[in-house]
Amino acid sequence: MTRSTDARVRRPKDKDQIMSVLADNVFGTYWEVMVFAASLGYSHKRRVTFTEVSEPVRFSTFANNGLEYFPNLLALATEKEASILADSKFEERLKMFEEYANGGLEILGSALDAHSVVLDAVITEITKVRTRIASDFSGHEDIEDLISE
Repeated sequence: MTRSTDARVRRPKDKDQIMSVLADNVFGTYWEVMVFAASLGYSHKRRVTFTEVSEPVRFSTFANNGLEYFPNLLALATEKEASILADSKFEERLKMFEEYANGGLEILGSALDAHSVVLDAVITEITKVRTRIASDFSGHEDIEDLISE
């Protein structure tokens, strides 16, 4: 089992171009692109497996920016079982995050193909995700409410 401090978050090789465009023009870093893309993939219930990998992002980058919990939240929201948070399932949670990110990158790629301006496409998707997240989590005071469902 990989310790979380040593873990690497895989990036899908076929999404190199879209990740570079988004990192250079919108988000600033690959890890930020991945967090947004995973959120988008989750909101659309789109997990996409991949085998060809580009240079991975160190998990510690997420942790250093206060987002080490994010793959846990995605996994918990997906599985709706607290057992997914066991230390032994860290790699499974990371894989879910990667697959949601890949799904979100596919959605963003389609949006970018349909729009001529990168920022317009991203803003459209951000607005859609915010609306979905607000409706998905409305009425939940805290994480215990979400877990108990």
